[in-house]
Amino acid sequence: MRKEPRVYMSSRAIASTSRAFVSAAAFLILLLAGAARGGEERPLEAALKAAARDGKPVLVLVRRDWDVASLDAGHWLDEPTGFKERLARFHAVKVWSGEKDLAPFAGAPQDGFLFLTPKGETIAVSEVPLLKAKMADLLDGILKWPLPYAALRDAVKADPADAARRAHALAVLEQMGRSDEAAALLAPLAGKEPALAARLEELAAEAPAHQAARAARLVQLLEKLAQAKRADAPPASALEPALREFVSLSGSWPEPARKALAAAHEAAVKYAAAPDTDEAFAAVQQAAAPLPAVLRAAMQALGQEAQKRNAALAQARPADLKVQLAALRSLLRGGERDAKNDAPLKELLDKLIAREMSLEELLRATGLVAYAALLLEQDEACRAWAARLTREAPLGRNVADTFLDLADWAFAAGAEKEADEYYREAEKASSAGESVTLYRAARAMRDAADGRNGPNRSKWAKRTIRDVLVLVPDMDAYANALAAWSDGEFFPVLFQDDEYAPRFAAAFKPRQVLVVPPAEGRGAGDALEPDLLRRTVAAAWERDDGKVPARVGVEDLRERLARVESEPLGLVVSDGVSGETAGGLALAAGRFQGFEIVPVPEIGSGDQKRTAQPNDFLSAAQAWDLAARVLQGLNAIGLPREDRWAAVTLAGAYPYRYSGEVYERWGGTHALEDTLGRDPGDHTRLAVATRLLGDAPRSAYQAMCSLFLQPQDALLFNTYGTNPKTIWGKYRMDFSEAAWKGLLRVDHVNGKDAVIETFRARTGPWNRYGLLTINSSGGSTNWSIGGGGGTPTTSPSAAPWRFT
Repeated sequence: MRKEPRVYMSSRAIASTSRAFVSAAAFLILLLAGAARGGEERPLEAALKAAARDGKPVLVLVRRDWDVASLDAGHWLDEPTGFKERLARFHAVKVWSGEKDLAPFAGAPQDGFLFLTPKGETIAVSEVPLLKAKMADLLDGILKWPLPYAALRDAVKADPADAARRAHALAVLEQMGRSDEAAALLAPLAGKEPALAARLEELAAEAPAHQAARAARLVQLLEKLAQAKRADAPPASALEPALREFVSLSGSWPEPARKALAAAHEAAVKYAAAPDTDEAFAAVQQAAAPLPAVLRAAMQALGQEAQKRNAALAQARPADLKVQLAALRSLLRGGERDAKNDAPLKELLDKLIAREMSLEELLRATGLVAYAALLLEQDEACRAWAARLTREAPLGRNVADTFLDLADWAFAAGAEKEADEYYREAEKASSAGESVTLYRAARAMRDAADGRNGPNRSKWAKRTIRDVLVLVPDMDAYANALAAWSDGEFFPVLFQDDEYAPRFAAAFKPRQVLVVPPAEGRGAGDALEPDLLRRTVAAAWERDDGKVPARVGVEDLRERLARVESEPLGLVVSDGVSGETAGGLALAAGRFQGFEIVPVPEIGSGDQKRTAQPNDFLSAAQAWDLAARVLQGLNAIGLPREDRWAAVTLAGAYPYRYSGEVYERWGGTHALEDTLGRDPGDHTRLAVATRLLGDAPRSAYQAMCSLFLQPQDALLFNTYGTNPKTIWGKYRMDFSEAAWKGLLRVDHVNGKDAVIETFRARTGPWNRYGLLTINSSGGSTNWSIGGGGGTPTTSPSAAPWRFT
C-alpha cells in the first residue's frame, strides 16, 4: 500500500483595515462613463440611477481577493440575517477593488464599505464589522445621519450638543482617514467635557499620519495624471477636491510649495469646467508636475510629527491597550532582526494574555497576540490564548484565523490531536455564515491534515497494478490500451520513444513489455472527438467494454462513477486536441475523475484573432470565464465538496498567465492555475489546480509516473534562511523533514551549504531522488541559488522525479 506523505501547511489569512481619503464625485460622471462604454450599464451605475429616482442611499462593498473581511461581507449581503429590513433601505452593490467604476471616487477604500448619497456624494467609508451581528449597528448609523461627511462634520460643529451624532461623526471621520478634522471638531469641547480629553489625544496622535496618507493618495493621482492621455486621465471630480484640501492645509509650508499647490488647484478648476478640451488638460498636467516632490517632502515632515506624537502618547498612557498593541507590533518588527527584543516581547505578551479585555478588544488583539506567541515559540502562551478565546470570544473571522494559525503550529510540532481541536474551533468561530471564507478553509485544511479522504485512500490507489508496460505508437492505440483497464486493475501505457519510455521502464522495472501495433482506420495525428475521449475514460472503469456505449457524455461518467462506488476527487480539464490530452486522459481514467473539454480561448480581433498559445496573456474576463467553466465541470461530477478542496488538472495548451488588477507592489500578472481553482463569485479557493506539459509522449510519461511510481527518497534544498524569527525562516523545511522522515529517506540541505556546487553534486550527473523540494525565487529562465544562480540546465537528468 502506498504511503501518503504529510506536509506542513500554512493558512495565513490577513485582513487589511487601512482606510483612505474619499471625496464626493458627481453622479453625472458615472452616467457619462456608461454612455462612453456604449450604453453598457455596470452595477454601481445602476445603483446610483435607482438611488436618484427613489432617494435611497447607496451601499458599495469593495472586495479584495486577499481581504477575508470583504469576502465575508459579500456573503452577508447575500444572506442578511438580522439586518434584512435595514439593508432593503439601501441600494447595495458589490464591486472588486480596482474596478473602473470606483475611479470617480478618489481614494475609495481598497476593501470595506463605501456609502453614497443619491447624488453620488460620500457619506462614509467603513471597515467590515468584526462580527456579522454588528452590521445592524453600522447600517443604523448611516440611515440615521445619511449626510455627506462634510455636511455631517459641519452640522456637528454648529451644534455639538447631540452626543450620539457627534460620536458617529468622529467615527466616520476617523475611518475615512481624517482624524485631523475629527480632532478639530472635538478640541473646543474637550475643556468643557474632561471625558473627551483622552479621545482628543488619540485623534491628535493619528492626525499627521492620516494627512500623510492622503498626501500619498494625491501623489498617486498626480503621477497617473502625468502619464495619462486625456481620455484615460483621473477624473476632475477626484483631482480638484484633493488639491483644494491641500491648499487649505499648506499654511505653514514654504512659499514656493504653497504657490505650486494654488496654481495646480486653479488649473484643476478650469479642467473640471472643460474636461473635454486638450488645452485645459495640458494646463493641469503642467501645473501639477512639480507637486509630487512637494507632497513627498510634506509627507516626510508629517511622518516625523506622527512618530513624535505617538511616542508622547505612549509615554503618557503606557497601560492603554492601543499603546500596548502598538508597542508589541513595533517589537515584533525588531524581533525579526534582533533577538534582544525577545525579553521585552515576552514581558508584554504575558501582560496582554492576562489583561482583561472586552469582546471587541479581544477580537482586535487576537491575531497580533497569537503571532507574537508563535514567533517567540511560547507553547504555553499559545495554549493559554487559545483557551481564553474558546471561553470569551468563540466567534468571528479573527478568532477563526487565529485558530488556523495555532492548528498550523500544532500540526508542525506533530501534535495532530491538538491541531484537530484547533481546526474544529476555527470551524465553530466561522460557522453560521460568520465567515464563509474561513469556514471553507478550516474544513478543507482539517480534511487535508487527517488524510482520511486523500488519494491514497481512494479507489484508484486500491487497484491492482499489473506488472507489465505497454508501449503504443499513436493516440488511437494509446486510448485503446487505456480502455483495457478496469475498475480493479490497471497498468502503465507509454508512447514508443527514446526518451521517456526508457526512463519509466528503468524506474518501474516491469516483468513484461508489450509493444502494440498502430491502430487502423485513422490518421496517426488525428485528435479524438470529445465523446470518444470520455468513452476511453468510462471504459477504463468497466470490466466489460461491451457495456460502454460508443458515445459517452458527462452524465454517463458520473453515473459510472456511482456504479463502481468511487467518489471523485477531482477533474481533468482538457482542450481535447493538444499533446497534454494524452496525459489528462490517463489521469482521469486512472484516478476515477471527471473529464471536461474546454477549448483554449481566442485572443486578438479581426484578422489578428487566433487561439491563444501558452505564452500569451489572457484577459481577466477570459480567466474568470474559464474558472466558471471549470466550476461547471466540477459540479457535473458532484464536486466540490463542502468539506474539502477538489483537484483540477489542466491537460491542454492553455496560457500560463493573465493580466488583471495592478496591485500596489506585485504588478498585474496572475497565474491562471491559481484562478481556475477559485469560485468565480467570491474568488475563494474551491480546488487546487496543476497542469501537465508537453507533447503526447511527455504528458503520458508525467501521468504514468504519477499513477505508478512512488518516491522513496527526497531532497529538501532550502536557499532561504533558517532563522524562525525572520520572514524567510517561516518557510524553512524542518516541518517537511519531520513529517516525511518516517516515509522517505530525506536529505535536507540549507544555510551555507545550499549553493550551486552542492546541488549539482547531489543531483548530477544522474539524479537519484524521486522528490525534489526547493525553496528559491527566480524568473522564467533562472532561479536564485548561491554560487552562480540556477538555470534550466541545472535541472536534474535521468530517473523520474517530482519537483515542487
